Amino acid sequence: MKDTIKEFLRWFSIHFLGIIIFSLITLELISFMQNYYLGVPYEKMSHLFASLSLYLMLSLFFYFLTDEIGIAIFIQMIVFVGALLFLFLFPRPEKAFMYSIYLLCFISFSFMLFLFDLKTESLLGEYQGKLENLQIKVIDIETSIEEKKEKIKNLKNVLDRYSQLQYLILTLEESLNIEKISYNILEKAKNLIGRGEAKLDSSFWEKEDCFDQWILKSRRPLICNDREMDWMFPTYLAPSNINSIIASPLIYQDKIHEILRLESEEKNLFSEDDLRLLSIIADLGSIALSNAQYYQKVKELSITDPLTGLYIQKFFKERLGEEIKRSYRSEQTFSLIMADLDRFKQVNDTYGHPVGDVVLREVALGIQKNIRETDMVCRYGGEEFAFLLLKTPKKRGIEIAEKIRKIIQEHKVENNNHKISVTISMGVSNYPEDGSTTEQLIEKADEALYRAKEEGRNKVKT
Repeated sequence: MKDTIKEFLRWFSIHFLGIIIFSLITLELISFMQNYYLGVPYEKMSHLFASLSLYLMLSLFFYFLTDEIGIAIFIQMIVFVGALLFLFLFPRPEKAFMYSIYLLCFISFSFMLFLFDLKTESLLGEYQGKLENLQIKVIDIETSIEEKKEKIKNLKNVLDRYSQLQYLILTLEESLNIEKISYNILEKAKNLIGRGEAKLDSSFWEKEDCFDQWILKSRRPLICNDREMDWMFPTYLAPSNINSIIASPLIYQDKIHEILRLESEEKNLFSEDDLRLLSIIADLGSIALSNAQYYQKVKELSITDPLTGLYIQKFFKERLGEEIKRSYRSEQTFSLIMADLDRFKQVNDTYGHPVGDVVLREVALGIQKNIRETDMVCRYGGEEFAFLLLKTPKKRGIEIAEKIRKIIQEHKVENNNHKISVTISMGVSNYPEDGSTTEQLIEKADEALYRAKEEGRNKVKT
């Protein structure tokens, strides 16, 4: 309350009384000017000088308020002092009280001006401090807003990445094809991280890449953002076109099968978050590829002969039917060969079934080595084989059969210091020359094989 009264009195003295005094002085001057122009003597000169001095004092006071002290204020101060001297040198007794009041007003206003100046400086310093604090808070708030915006942006990126990881999981679960899984892993690594060149390498054993060798030894993910400054990777061992790299091994069945890499010539390109994401992709890929390999093994066991590794008869017939349809559409030819080892029962009776199994495996291997990868061979049953020569006319089929016959005839199977030799008889049929169905082609090839047996074995017939 005390401070409030002080503030009010200061306001009242400066504003209210100042306006009243200024108005009275103005009226006094107007009265003087009127009398002067009308030629009427003005007897209140002491009043006029007193009023002028008060007016100058008030003017001085406002100059102090606005901190504008110049030559004008000094002139006014000189006039003010001269007015006071005039009043005291030529006093009028009836006005002595008024002089005292004027002097008191001057002292009072000077003191008020002093107090007001102190308060102004105090308030100015206080408000300046508050303003600086507010500016600091504004800067802090703006910084905080920018940081939160960045965090929100990063969170959105993380959510987007994990939603794409969820999609990757669904994609990998849907496929058991190794090539398709590898492609999806590579594409997701490239799209999710979005920097560098993506590679899924399975030939790292053949290369002297220091990054791959480090992963092979440590079996852990790798990050390097400056090849020249990283002591773990000597410059002379690291590829010169790689400055930044993140890599993670694909481990399944307790073995590193592939290494997933993102690399670039640019330095400081990848972050620890990028490495974590790549590791997650690699782990998901490892599980998917492991499942695909198990599926492939199960599938191979269901369609391959466990002794020779060749396809079984059922799968061979399915493929033969598909090839007939494909050749019909493309108007192409192929040859079918049915083959049977001659007097194989004697081998089993003489040397035993384990030796007979070795002979079967080596005959199967000899056939596989002498046909193309696109061709197909199966163990048709017992010591009988069948092979499919795609896009092969009958004449060429006979030549291939004859070549295989001679190779088998000349090959010796060694067992306990015994060299065992076997021969093989073959029958050749051709699509569409000898038939247009699976049954017709097999029947024609069997008939040719039967004739080869009848004519002395170790022959090729059509």
